[in-house]
Amino acid sequence: MQIKVIALPQKTSLTRYPEKSIIRGLVMMIPILNIIDIWYFLTKGYRLADKWAETTVVRHVKDDDSEGMDGSST
Repeated sequence: MQIKVIALPQKTSLTRYPEKSIIRGLVMMIPILNIIDIWYFLTKGYRLADKWAETTVVRHVKDDDSEGMDGSST
C-alpha cells in the first residue's frame, strides 16, 4: 500500500511546504504531545499533528501503470 501526505485545502504535495513536514515531525518528538497525538488518532481517526499542519494522509495510486493485469506491456 502506498500512502502520501498532502496539504489541505489545496490537496497538493508537501514538497512545497517544508514547514508542514516540520510541524508533523515535531509533534512526535515532544514527549507529552506525542501521547496526545496518538490518543487523537485512536479516538478521532486523525492525528493532532495533521490538524495543526493542515495535512492528511491519502492512499496514492500510480496513474502511469503501463503493464496490464497479466504482466504484458500495453
